[in-house]
Amino acid sequence: MSCGSKQLSKDEAKSIINQCQEKSGKVIFKTNKYTYGIIDIPDSSSANFSNFLDKHKKMEELGFVSINDTKKDKREFGKSKNGMIEISLESKGKEYLAGRVENLFGKLSAQFKSCEYKISDIVEIQEIPDRNEAKVKVAFERYNEIPFFEESNEKSNPKEIIKTITFRKTTDGWKLCD
Repeated sequence: MSCGSKQLSKDEAKSIINQCQEKSGKVIFKTNKYTYGIIDIPDSSSANFSNFLDKHKKMEELGFVSINDTKKDKREFGKSKNGMIEISLESKGKEYLAGRVENLFGKLSAQFKSCEYKISDIVEIQEIPDRNEAKVKVAFERYNEIPFFEESNEKSNPKEIIKTITFRKTTDGWKLCD
């Protein structure tokens, strides 16, 4: 039994998606992992040392974290012979925190928002009359890149994402989030 004969247009689909996003208050975003807390300092002769320090110093300069040197440890199990630093989140950094997990030695691995996505185009609409549904392919484009965004990680943060969303056809019209 059909709920009506009105076809779903690209403009209507885009409008419905935007309304649902506003109604839920949720923004589509991606995250990147960032480690903070008490961290072993890599061997200064290692190639990783420079990258390690640069990444954290950049975040400190932007006001997202603060870095404090700690004393060299006394060779306790699981501790670094090169010493340790303590990286603390500042309130500015906490705004982008999406989730965290603590490990055994006080090091925290966290997921921080790195960028957001907004609708750029409705690519395709495939109506399925027998099921009163429409499969809508939506292209989302990346914007609002946050300091935790790493340009080199294009694979997990592509400039454009295409998602297929299912709309329901009702007697009141096309629905997505109601």
